[in-house]
Amino acid sequence: MREEKVDKLIAADFAKLPHSYLRKINGNTYQRNGTVDYLGGYKGQLIGIEAKAGNGHKLGMGQLFDGYQIAQAGGLFVIAYPDYTSILDLEPEHFNMELHADKANQLSDAEYDLLENVYKRVNQERRSCAFLK
Repeated sequence: MREEKVDKLIAADFAKLPHSYLRKINGNTYQRNGTVDYLGGYKGQLIGIEAKAGNGHKLGMGQLFDGYQIAQAGGLFVIAYPDYTSILDLEPEHFNMELHADKANQLSDAEYDLLENVYKRVNQERRSCAFLK
């Protein structure tokens, strides 16, 4: 499945949610690496969504760290694969880390290992999931 089809699933889902907001972020050369594909809101919560196609493209470490920053700020980070149906169907998991965004280049080995474990699991399972702080 191409990412455009996942995009359509996300747009259709948010169209059904009353009083929700969704904005597609189109990447460019001036944008920070790893920025999520969508920023939205629902019931007062910031939501960052990274859309992934079913063609084997992995979630990047920069994308995961951007999602972690959203969760750190109290938002919800969603990775949407082709099995995505609704944000309401996802059972959010918690990032069990205390990283600080300004320390991205200074992570301890233990902090990096925690982030890498999430990275490996998401890329092995390749199913839609959501993360909170």
